[in-house]
Amino acid sequence: MLEVVRRHLARYPLMQPVDIYKLLFQASMGPSHAIGDISAAKERLDAEMSSLTEGHEEPLIDPISPSGRLVRIHLRSWMKAGLQSDILLEAFSDTATDFYGSREVLEEWCGHLLSPGIELESEASRLHAEVIEFGFPAMHHSNQYCAAYSPAYRVVLREHLPALLRGRMNA
Repeated sequence: MLEVVRRHLARYPLMQPVDIYKLLFQASMGPSHAIGDISAAKERLDAEMSSLTEGHEEPLIDPISPSGRLVRIHLRSWMKAGLQSDILLEAFSDTATDFYGSREVLEEWCGHLLSPGIELESEASRLHAEVIEFGFPAMHHSNQYCAAYSPAYRVVLREHLPALLRGRMNA
């Protein structure tokens, strides 16, 4: 997981500890916290896609777990490739149903990666204590990250993508 974090820090140098935590959370817990009602998820996805403006250059498929099984699908790149939102919504929904997160893995990764050795060490230590206190909740990206990179993506299992896209890692 350290290599995944390093790759993201290289691409997003303004990442804050909470953004690292969000990456760890998504890689260990998947997207189930982000989807409840499929029609509401469709409305959110369609609204987000229709309101996107230019943003940070992103790969279409961005591995976020050490195995590469969980990926972020960046919406701008998805749209640029001319792909339909329904395909992504189905992959997102299937992932929320099929992926079983592991709080133990999240706790382990946080213990290793939100600790001494990472930039902003005191803030990372404070965040680590906070997520323990609140039971490792889902969190939003930092204001700095949002302002710099305008993140827009969905987390999906690679195997739920159409076969044509599965091989396009970091594409």
